Amino acid sequence: MKRFFAIFLTLSLAAALTACGPKVPQTPAATDPVSTQPQTTEDVAPSTTPSVQHTPSPEAATELSTEAATQPDAAFPSVAVCNRRVVETTQQQTWRYGFTLTYDDITVCTGDSLAEARIEESLARDQAEIRTMADQTLADLAQYQQDLGELPSASSLQQSLIPTRVDSRIVSFSGRLDYYTAGAIHPNVVLKALTFDTVTGARLTLKDLIPSDDSLAVLEQKVLDRLEEMGPDGFYPEYENIVAFHFNPASESSQDWYLTGQGMVCFFSPYDIAPYAAGSITILIPYSELDEILAPAYLPPETAATNGFLSAALAGNRTPDFQATLDANGEKIDLTVGGTVTQVLVETVESQDGVSYTVTGALFAADQLNDGQVLRLSAFLPDAMSNLRLTYTGTGGTVTRYISQSGKDGSILLLDES
Repeated sequence: MKRFFAIFLTLSLAAALTACGPKVPQTPAATDPVSTQPQTTEDVAPSTTPSVQHTPSPEAATELSTEAATQPDAAFPSVAVCNRRVVETTQQQTWRYGFTLTYDDITVCTGDSLAEARIEESLARDQAEIRTMADQTLADLAQYQQDLGELPSASSLQQSLIPTRVDSRIVSFSGRLDYYTAGAIHPNVVLKALTFDTVTGARLTLKDLIPSDDSLAVLEQKVLDRLEEMGPDGFYPEYENIVAFHFNPASESSQDWYLTGQGMVCFFSPYDIAPYAAGSITILIPYSELDEILAPAYLPPETAATNGFLSAALAGNRTPDFQATLDANGEKIDLTVGGTVTQVLVETVESQDGVSYTVTGALFAADQLNDGQVLRLSAFLPDAMSNLRLTYTGTGGTVTRYISQSGKDGSILLLDES
């Protein structure tokens, strides 16, 4: 069903990946000026370092020793995810309304160049297919304009890839494609997910995660039980058959899951098992119920001990270890590590009242950063309310701060939630 709507509306996006460290923005086509802006998402929960090796699916697996899998370089985080938010707008001279494409340009850093290259290649293939569909959408809009004389409204596509688990064996993304075509009754959304083995760089399949057919059947029944608890009256009569299709390793829908710090999330986009009004449906199966189901290598590890902190200042002259961009021309901010910190997360947020905040995106996630490492952020900082939230585990436990700028001297401030 998701493929039907994506192809029918022919909307999509692309993002190109580079190696770790400072990222060089790509130059868009001359007709597509680029700016940056936040995108709606949900909270993410990076995890920490597991210690058991597992060989992923044959078509993508690169065998590494158990020693390499269990002992990452202590001077490098097990895995980090850097984002560059991009907006491209196409406005033909004869169009009253244009087409806006928003996407997250992701870099995954593992400390292993081969694994990084394979993850980059996999994401690039996925995004190239979607870019082709977006280009076709522009052609369709041009034909619409020619046939009807004027586009009735603007069209848009917003894509996000949100890291939901980040550690030395797994990086998992919850993705969504929000799109609206000129003249449509309502916008639509398609959910997707990508999960990679960070030791080999292989994109994991459901069969990699759950090798046993019997265990797969157990997981399917757990999802059906949760749906039954939700009240199946609002689902399509044949929803159980559709769920079974999602757990058939040969089907495209068998990729409709991702991992978090709490468990495995199985999801259904609008129209999958219920009408549009039901919205997206997500089922979380906690790891406590997956001990005998998941391949042991992909169960989460215990949280590492931490004794550090993060400080913030205007960017200095040193080359940062990581870079994440919300606004390419924005203020340059360096977050510097003292000691060791874990479960580091930088989110974009917005607030109407300065008290409660809504998460609108994720710029950076890492399971561990070490003494002296620097993360450079590029973002416009509002005068009144912060638009960036920093969370990490360090000395004293979990720390949450809002990144702001002093109106007096321009220095960077890390403010408490209160």
